[in-house]
Amino acid sequence: EATDEGSRYRKLSATVDESLRFMNAIGIDTRGAGFSRVDFFAAHECASLPYEQAFTRMDSLTGRWYDCSSHMICMGEDSSSSADDGDVVGSRQCEFTRGIGNPLSVRISEDCTPEKLLEIIETMNPMNIPGKLSIIVRMGTEQLQENL
Repeated sequence: EATDEGSRYRKLSATVDESLRFMNAIGIDTRGAGFSRVDFFAAHECASLPYEQAFTRMDSLTGRWYDCSSHMICMGEDSSSSADDGDVVGSRQCEFTRGIGNPLSVRISEDCTPEKLLEIIETMNPMNIPGKLSIIVRMGTEQLQENL
C-alpha cells in the first residue's frame, strides 16, 4: 500500500517502536499497566434533551441516574436556549443535569456576573461534591478580573 496515509502511519509506527526500545534500554518496563491501558473520557454538549434522555440509565448498584452518552456533560449560554432569557439555571438542560450523577461543566462568558456564577454553582452542585462541576471560562484575563 503506497499511499501518503500509509507512509505517515509507517513513519509514526517506527518512531513509537524506536521510543519503546529506547525506554527498555534505559531500564523502563514498558509491559506495565501504564503502557498497556488508557483511561479515555469523553465530554459533549447537552444540546438535545431527547438524545440525552434516551441514554439515561439508573445504576443498579447505587440507584443513581447517569447519562451514558458521555462521561462529562457540558452546557453554557448557547445550550440553554430553552430558557426564555438564555438563563443557564432556568433551562431544561440544567434541570436535566441536576438529576444525573455525571461530572458536569458549564461555560461562562463576559455576560456572567459573580452572583450568577454562584447561582449556577449552587444549582448544579448543591452538595459541593469535589470534581462534580467544572467551570469553563470563555473570556480574556482582563474581562475575567473585571467581571468576576
